[in-house]
Amino acid sequence: MSKPVVVEPEATLERERNAPTPEEIRTQLLRVLASPAFHGSKRCQQFLEYVCQKALSGETGALKERTIAIEVFGRNPQSDLGEDTIVRVGAREVRKRLAQYYVTEEGAASDVRIDLPSGAYAPEYRYTRTIVEPEARPVAVPLLV
Repeated sequence: MSKPVVVEPEATLERERNAPTPEEIRTQLLRVLASPAFHGSKRCQQFLEYVCQKALSGETGALKERTIAIEVFGRNPQSDLGEDTIVRVGAREVRKRLAQYYVTEEGAASDVRIDLPSGAYAPEYRYTRTIVEPEARPVAVPLLV
């Protein structure tokens, strides 16, 4: 019998506090899409924008190969997509272009990073630098005697 994993509330709050906000993610997405790395490929732009928008709206369950093939690449819903690799090839191309973007001066200076992990279509977002919150300083309270 395995032990249940207990997540401490502080750890959960720390992860949430260190995650980029939807506004920061959207701003970074616009920068990435406007960059030279994505400039030459409308399909890569559409793919990345689609998966990011779905993820931001809480619809990561909809990020399936078939759905992306239909919604992004205009495939016929009745067609057999078993042999069609367009989504996998598209995801690989987006990953390559993201890597190209983040080695540029602009990409390396970004505070927020968008990644598309291998084997998945749901993007991940993270800060590129650790966000350090100011420590609470002790306040001297005079003693009343």
